[in-house]
Amino acid sequence: MTMDNFSKINHSLFPVLVKTYDLHDYNTEEFTKIPALIDNESKIKNGLIENGDRSKSNFFLKKLPNLQGCIQKCIDDYTSTTGLLSCKISYSWCNVYRKAGHIRSHRHEMSLISGVFYPKIYGDGGVFAVDNPCNPFKVNEISEFQTEYNRQNFELGVVEGMLIIFPSWLMHYTVNNTADLRYIISFDTIGTNYDLVN
Repeated sequence: MTMDNFSKINHSLFPVLVKTYDLHDYNTEEFTKIPALIDNESKIKNGLIENGDRSKSNFFLKKLPNLQGCIQKCIDDYTSTTGLLSCKISYSWCNVYRKAGHIRSHRHEMSLISGVFYPKIYGDGGVFAVDNPCNPFKVNEISEFQTEYNRQNFELGVVEGMLIIFPSWLMHYTVNNTADLRYIISFDTIGTNYDLVN
């Protein structure tokens, strides 16, 4: 008897949703102003970032009400798809990456879902990557070839205008920036039944 004689069902359990949105045309007038706003931000060094800077402000999206509203609609779509608690943006900031700039693997504490928006890229888009959250538990697994069940990470090519939303606990990072300059806006969220203390 061969395997072809058996009835088989694959159960792909516990999926993790990373969702992308194209916001390139959300508001043309506001969109074109973003690089100048980021350039004028006070910036600080961040221990996770190589060859780049982070804004000092934690409320950057308040300067871009149309973008904030558009991102909030995407957050609502994400939580609706996943069944998660309704969320609102709690903190937002911007980063600038120069050539070979990148951010090391990390996750976002005290947040439910997080996201990154790419308003301007001068050159190649680059890569946003996430680690397989099952990796720490696969101590004895030896793979002969890659499948969706044994991959160590996932790399997503980014383009200008792309928004990526993912669970805040997911370890993520970027591959060395090949663009001359890349601007990003990131955010964290909190449940809508919580109040932020400013």
